[in-house]
Amino acid sequence: MILVSIMVVAVWLGRRATEKQREELELRQRARQMRQRLDEIDDIISALLKYDGDRALLESVAEFRIRQIEKRNTLMGAVDQEAQAELAAAQSFLKSLPDLLQNHKRALPEEEHDLNYMKKLIFKGIKLIKLMQTQGQVSDIEVRDHAQRLRERMVKAEVNAYIQHGRTLLKEEDRINAAAYFKHAKEILVATNIRFPERTAMIKRISKMIWGVYSTQEDEEELDRELGLTAEDHPDEGQTAEEMIEQESDLLRDDAGRTESS
Repeated sequence: MILVSIMVVAVWLGRRATEKQREELELRQRARQMRQRLDEIDDIISALLKYDGDRALLESVAEFRIRQIEKRNTLMGAVDQEAQAELAAAQSFLKSLPDLLQNHKRALPEEEHDLNYMKKLIFKGIKLIKLMQTQGQVSDIEVRDHAQRLRERMVKAEVNAYIQHGRTLLKEEDRINAAAYFKHAKEILVATNIRFPERTAMIKRISKMIWGVYSTQEDEEELDRELGLTAEDHPDEGQTAEEMIEQESDLLRDDAGRTESS
């Protein structure tokens, strides 16, 4: 009986130790996942600051980050100085956000790798907003408005990147590839189902830029018919086609940097 009792206790202790190890492993895994989410939230906040600058959204995401840090600290039990500093920094960021945004200027990426970085983080931002919705931190209307604005920002940024690259090629006298980039930018605007006030003006500007590339090589009237332009859309008196392209691309950059909330 004693031997049986010893064996039973040994088995129980072994199972308990295994269970404890499993719980510790799950705890570390959850903490690791929360750390990864916090790192991702930090990247999303940086992208929103740089490319969007909407105060309401940034405040919501900053508050969500604070809650996530608090949850992780609670999960880990004893909180070290590093964890306390992280929470204090997140709270300080939220408090200083109005000052950060006071003179904020949204950026428009013009290099392909910057554009891809922006799109990647904005997509993650939209997913994060939807996660926040499931936790009751943002309303359905807020999710819709934020997602619409961020998708609009991505379309405008992509169009502007193609335009500016085409403009660089034109300066290098590579007219064929410059026109190809302008046409692709226009196709993006025509094809998108995202509607915004500047869209029609941007399409018109790009059409004028395409006209400017081909005007010295093709019949102007035929070009006007193809692009939906009139003589009034031609360069001003004393202005060359290249100067018109430069002017329109600058104005298009302004259009691309504008949002309804601006």
